[in-house]
Amino acid sequence: RRFWLEPFINIRCMSRRISESDLGVMVENDPEEADDEEIESLMNPAATTIGRTEDEHNEACESGRAGRSARPQKEQLRSYRSHIVLAFALGIAAVCFVIIFKPKPRPSSMPGGLGPAAPPEPARESAATGPCGPGEQRPRPAGARRHIFLDMGANWANTLRLWRDVVKDRRDQPWEVYAFEASPLIQPYVDQFVAWLNGVGSRPPLVVPPSGSSGHLQKYASKYGCVGALFRECMWKSFGKALATLTPDPALNNTALVRSRLAEAGRPPLQMHRYTSVPAAVAATDGMLSLGLVEPSQMIRGGAESHGSSGGVRMSVPMVDVVTWMIQNFREEDFVFLKLDVEGAEFEILQGLITRGKFNLIDILLLECHNNAGSCPSLMQSLRAEAAKTGAQLLSESDQYPGYDSCSSPDRLFPVDPRLGQR
Repeated sequence: RRFWLEPFINIRCMSRRISESDLGVMVENDPEEADDEEIESLMNPAATTIGRTEDEHNEACESGRAGRSARPQKEQLRSYRSHIVLAFALGIAAVCFVIIFKPKPRPSSMPGGLGPAAPPEPARESAATGPCGPGEQRPRPAGARRHIFLDMGANWANTLRLWRDVVKDRRDQPWEVYAFEASPLIQPYVDQFVAWLNGVGSRPPLVVPPSGSSGHLQKYASKYGCVGALFRECMWKSFGKALATLTPDPALNNTALVRSRLAEAGRPPLQMHRYTSVPAAVAATDGMLSLGLVEPSQMIRGGAESHGSSGGVRMSVPMVDVVTWMIQNFREEDFVFLKLDVEGAEFEILQGLITRGKFNLIDILLLECHNNAGSCPSLMQSLRAEAAKTGAQLLSESDQYPGYDSCSSPDRLFPVDPRLGQR
């Protein structure tokens, strides 16, 4: 206490103009007692100043100063300077502490307010907010029932969050999403998009309309001045340069990689939601699927057909026996939502499940049936009979389920107008 208050005692006493000659006088009274008395007066002036006369103040100061006068005057001055320097250093340290440890504003959280914020949306896409951002990374509740969405025919990743639209009463449950896509020119986009949904990396840029059919493409066409009967030709011309930039990623055309992705179904996720990209075609047998000649112009509407060209590169991709995979990894008590838009492979997959007595694995089936691969009426008749026994819900693409999720509608997910870059 004396260390901190001594400079103020000295200043107080010096203000009484004690002569310099007094500094050299030695007295017999106890300087510590005088100091303590003066310190007490500073610490508790109300208790010590009442009734004290000016002479008594002077006497206390002189008593204290006499005891301290054993030190040379220069030493006392150095002491004062050191106190001043120490006080200045402490002030600087306090300012630095405030600057360094000043609380920083918390970054905006990702949708739902959990975890770190989602990366900024690319300028060429409309902003995705709320449930359309990366999945929740909070821990999966212990003992939670498995909820699985099998997106077979993920196209431009525009149905990966369809489970939120179709099964609204189960949105708060943990979901596993497996995205199968066979097109080598779309697979790189899907793979990066899935990584982004898992909170890894940024959202990939979209350079062409993410359509899966002519009807879907037409919903984008008016945005780019393509109207009338020739809207397809107009869109091909408008996005010709962007389509030419689409190239396959050789690292994804790998059977070992596909197997490792499929194996994730045997390891339920630790986080709330998990998305898995499987760059492969689906079937009822394993193998390789030949896609024939593939060219970028096919991707304007999900690879339906080429336009005005017989060129392209011959490609093939791994083919997965998803019937066996489902039987090995999922159980009847799991909640399984299966979406099939696989250009005819739906016949062998669904017949395989029925034949093996495992159609009861499916709780919801959303199907786009292709008549070019079999009889859709006959298939639907078989499915209705099975659904009557298992309680499965059968859905088909319609205005209610238009082939994309609510996060990927044409008014939310679209590329920048290529005409803007030509101006």
